[in-house]
Amino acid sequence: MLCLKRWQWITLLGLTLPPLFVVLANTWVVSSTQRRVFERPTDIPANAVGLVLGTAKYLPTGGLNPYFQNRMQAAAELYHTGKIRHLILSGSNQTPAYDEPTEMRKSLRSLGFLTRP
Repeated sequence: MLCLKRWQWITLLGLTLPPLFVVLANTWVVSSTQRRVFERPTDIPANAVGLVLGTAKYLPTGGLNPYFQNRMQAAAELYHTGKIRHLILSGSNQTPAYDEPTEMRKSLRSLGFLTRP
């Protein structure tokens, strides 16, 4: 039988339990949300409102952010296929020079969404 001192048990538990918790929590999240993750837009049920998570339009290097472009394209596609009627645009607008929701709104308008001011 293993004969460990108290501090050794505490160390062992301290090194074992946190990673185990992370693995179990991740497994639970993935398994409990699996039926709500869709591969194709056609599989998504129609909803009155969709949420678009904010991100910067440009990368720090100056190029266009592919995450921004993909989110705007997906939101526009969901709108044009009748899957959503309204959007909540989240994001930072900490200064007038950095306003993610305004950039998102401009981009969506250019893609045929949000035709009203």
